[in-house]
Amino acid sequence: MTFDFDITTYHKLNVIDTCSIWNIISCPRIYSATIDALCYFSFTEYVHYECLFKKRSNSTPKELQNKLKK
Repeated sequence: MTFDFDITTYHKLNVIDTCSIWNIISCPRIYSATIDALCYFSFTEYVHYECLFKKRSNSTPKELQNKLKK
């Protein structure tokens, strides 16, 4: 199977995982670029749980969780 992939184009609606969420919202440049490009992201209920409720040994900063809630 071959995929033709053009990195200069992208879909404005994407499904993302927990790591992608933290990468996007923790980097101001990437975060503002996604906002400016009117990108929308969808994630599963489990990813929602992982981001906001799951206990972790090294906790996610509250500022990132608040940004995600917005």
